[in-house]
Amino acid sequence: MPRYDYTCEDCGMTFEIRASMSEYASLAPSCSACDSKRVARSYAGLNVMASVSGGSGGEQCSQPSGFG
Repeated sequence: MPRYDYTCEDCGMTFEIRASMSEYASLAPSCSACDSKRVARSYAGLNVMASVSGGSGGEQCSQPSGFG
C-alpha cells in the first residue's frame, strides 16, 4: 500500500498516511499532532534496487542504489 508523507503548515509536524491509490483520491488529511487541515504533501527520497552482475560464475545480486 502506498505511503503518503505530509508536513503540517501550522506546527511543522511530519506524518504519513498509508492508503490505496483509490482511497488517496478522496483523502482529507489532518495533522496527527494538532489536527490542523493545513497540511502539504512532502516527498521522501526514493530507493531503487539495481541488479549487478559480478564474479566469474555470473551470479547476480541486488544492491540498493538511490539518491544520497
